[in-house]
Amino acid sequence: VGILHRFLLTENANSIIGKCEKHDISPICISMGSNVSSYVIVEPLINEYNIDCVCIDVAHGDCKKVLECIYYMKQSFPDISIIAGNVCTSQA
Repeated sequence: VGILHRFLLTENANSIIGKCEKHDISPICISMGSNVSSYVIVEPLINEYNIDCVCIDVAHGDCKKVLECIYYMKQSFPDISIIAGNVCTSQA
């Protein structure tokens, strides 16, 4: 699975995702941060394209903000798979 990096979403997302759909490449997975500005970027892409998976790409996947993001995304898009964060500490 290739994941379109969250920092590319604002620049080339429509072109890249459009090419994936044109050539029947799947699954299509995009990444996002856990903040509100990320929702504003990914929601139109999910509504426009056949996005299969969203990766919540943060360094500390055990933080409350990531859990809130998972909840929001599953409530908004229940059919999309979620890959959530990295956990980098033994405490997590």
